[in-house]
Amino acid sequence: MAPAATPTTLAVIFPILSLGAVSARFVARQKRRHPYKPDDWVVVAALILCVANGVALLVGAIHGRIGKKQPLNAHGLPVINSQYKIFKKTVYSMEILTTAAIATARLAILLFYHRIFSGRLFKAWVWLLYALNGIWGIAYIFVFMFPCKPIHAWWDYARGDPSRKCFPIEIQEVYAGSSIAIDVLMLVIPWPQILKSMMSKREKAGVLAIFGLGALVIGVACAKANEFFKVAAIMKSGRHTSVDEAVALYYALTESCVAVVCACLPTLRPLFESRSLESVLGTVRSMLRSRSSRSSKSSSHRSDDEKRLDTPKSEKSGKSGKSMPRVLHGTAGSMSDMPDLGPFMTDAASSKDHTRTSKTEIRSDEHIV
Repeated sequence: MAPAATPTTLAVIFPILSLGAVSARFVARQKRRHPYKPDDWVVVAALILCVANGVALLVGAIHGRIGKKQPLNAHGLPVINSQYKIFKKTVYSMEILTTAAIATARLAILLFYHRIFSGRLFKAWVWLLYALNGIWGIAYIFVFMFPCKPIHAWWDYARGDPSRKCFPIEIQEVYAGSSIAIDVLMLVIPWPQILKSMMSKREKAGVLAIFGLGALVIGVACAKANEFFKVAAIMKSGRHTSVDEAVALYYALTESCVAVVCACLPTLRPLFESRSLESVLGTVRSMLRSRSSRSSKSSSHRSDDEKRLDTPKSEKSGKSGKSMPRVLHGTAGSMSDMPDLGPFMTDAASSKDHTRTSKTEIRSDEHIV
């Protein structure tokens, strides 16, 4: 029987997106000729966990009927067969991998914050988030590693079986809520530093927009939490939950991969500098001005030739010393023949802003690269 299309598609697309984001991050570092930093290598670890998460979902979709209903016995409980065991083992592994991937991606973001921002109060907040994220990650990895006593009861017995002794479902609800709280804190702590910096309003808006893309992770985390609460309500009612658990797994994979992508976004600026919109518009303006300059040159030459034909030789010799400077001033000395400096002026202004910014909270040598 063919696997369900939804988990198969998600298991392929999102790890590839994460791989592309991390690859672009390293290309951007090479373009600036900056050495690799700890946050670069930590995000690679998060990528590996994200890819492993996708592989787990793919295996579960092919061999564990993820996305499809599991067969039930006469009591309404799942039939304990090989497919059910693979399904539950997939849930087991993905809960661990998702938690590890999210915590690792957060660590990469916090290391990035620590590297580019300064200020005693800000560093205190970063250290607090180091602690919160570390405690959250380690605690829930251990919870998901030992969900039942014994561990194999997680997949050898169906929920509701008296031989199955596992942690209460409320732990999942606390897990989802605490994850969102940490994400919100990580999203907002850079804002005061950016707003207090000496960048222009336009640059501040751009940087805030880049960091604000972290809200994508919060959106996915909220959707995952909603599914967790749905599954918890179904479990408390004693009904079967395999299809509902599958949807929660989809969001778990999505959240872990989107976290990796968002950790890379603030570092990708060098990839877009050389072909920015302003650069393209500047090139177009330069071409148009060159054409208008050539047309003005040809028209001025034609008018001068006509005047020389209609003027006596004595008048030509008397005016030759005046007409030539006027022609030179109207052609070679014209600003319309100068190359358009719009993109270069933008880069110069940007470098000045970075110099000023180095005196505030954002370090100029480690600005968003």
